[in-house]
Amino acid sequence: MTNPLLDFSDLPRFDVVQPEHVAPAIESLMAEYRTLIDQLLKSQTPATWDDFVQPMIDTGEKLGNANTPVIFEPPVQIAQTGGLEVNIACSGGANWGGTDIWVSTDGSSYKIAGRVTGK
Repeated sequence: MTNPLLDFSDLPRFDVVQPEHVAPAIESLMAEYRTLIDQLLKSQTPATWDDFVQPMIDTGEKLGNANTPVIFEPPVQIAQTGGLEVNIACSGGANWGGTDIWVSTDGSSYKIAGRVTGK
């Protein structure tokens, strides 16, 4: 099975993302990022935007996109009853800028419903 967090062809596939997808996706992308950094540091040519900075931005963007919020089924102790409910978990370090929250009523079209930030 392909990890949906590593599919960057379109919007995140929230309908198939499972908690067990998160760690393998992040580990894979971190390994890719480390490999890129090693390659860039070994280069004997002067660093340019196109040859040094842009590849890091592109790879870092994939990492950020894979670390999307994971929609989950909450434990019964915190679940509300009697209405629609969405629970969101997201993560980020000290420099985390936040994340946009995308919602769908049909599973195929999405719109931004809000933003979660750490500050």
